[in-house]
Amino acid sequence: RDDDQIKVYDTETFAEVATLPADKPSGIFFTARAHKIGL
Repeated sequence: RDDDQIKVYDTETFAEVATLPADKPSGIFFTARAHKIGL
């Protein structure tokens, strides 16, 4: 989010598969939300 890009990961291997440019992405990308149970 802070680097103006979105990284895409393979959910089985956790390997990064793509990096996409994005102008100030927001939403579910915030670190605080990533650690909440149920998300």
